Amino acid sequence: MKDIDLPIGGVDTINLSEIHYAIHYTKNQELYFNGQRLRFWDQLPNAIRAEKRYPKGNAVSNIIIYADKGLEYAYIERIRHEIGKVWSGYLHFKSDGYENSNCLTFYISGSAMYNKGYDLTNWYYGPKIIYTTKEYIGEDKMPTLEASSPMIPVFWQHNFSDEFFDIHNYSKRIKKILEGENDASITIKTDSLYTFNNEYVKFSDTTTLTKIIDNNDILFVKTRVGLSYEKHFKAMTKIQERRKHNKEHGVLRKPFIIEVPFIYEEELVKKEIKLFN
Repeated sequence: MKDIDLPIGGVDTINLSEIHYAIHYTKNQELYFNGQRLRFWDQLPNAIRAEKRYPKGNAVSNIIIYADKGLEYAYIERIRHEIGKVWSGYLHFKSDGYENSNCLTFYISGSAMYNKGYDLTNWYYGPKIIYTTKEYIGEDKMPTLEASSPMIPVFWQHNFSDEFFDIHNYSKRIKKILEGENDASITIKTDSLYTFNNEYVKFSDTTTLTKIIDNNDILFVKTRVGLSYEKHFKAMTKIQERRKHNKEHGVLRKPFIIEVPFIYEEELVKKEIKLFN
């Protein structure tokens, strides 16, 4: 798509011939799902539901996201949020052009938080309309598709993530799990800098980053408000290239990565779960 300049440097690969859903998000902030233009955010999870359920029955375990590198990362986070309402599987953030298979791949689990009706969009993301760079914020409405239950694979990582994003029901269990697991938290400031244990660390300090990766089973990642998708992609690439497969992590790599929206951190703190210094 000519209106999307993909980021550079993906260290993973995806088989483009394998069945998948495709999401395109242009530099003008136009969102497409499998070639269909979406105008409202809730159309994205509903379109995924429609693909999975009868009569289509096109359930997949891979979604490829083609997003313009110049967008603010918050918009990509919004896409992850909407997908997470109804779907679990592998998100492949495409890079380096359309003809190759380069990308960054992360596992995402559909959260019980949304199934229980606790929807962050009501108080965090705001407008339900997908506004382009040439439009203004309004309050239009559009009918949505009927919901259906997501198909969810069973991994310990998925189960923990599912409970982690349902803080109002699982706070005690989350605290207990974190007490027994090796975990770390970082905040991405730029593509060259992050904070860890209340200190600024350069991504070029490979010794520190490697220790964080090797010594933890869970890595919580927060992104500075206003950071571009391109800079976030570069930062995540530096993390991704150091993750390794581990038998205790099954098909996923160690550590398991959970991206935490900054506003959700406030909910964690209210339950006395402080991840970020």
